[in-house]
Amino acid sequence: MAPGKALTPEQQAQILLVLRSWIERDFGRTVPSSPAQGALF
Repeated sequence: MAPGKALTPEQQAQILLVLRSWIERDFGRTVPSSPAQGALF
């Protein structure tokens, strides 16, 4: 990822997966551990 550059579809999918796992965890769902739960930055 670089400032000012568009994200690739793969990067977008990875970020959405991370955000989804964070949201589901916030709502009390048990989210299986996966690399997608890592830090974005």
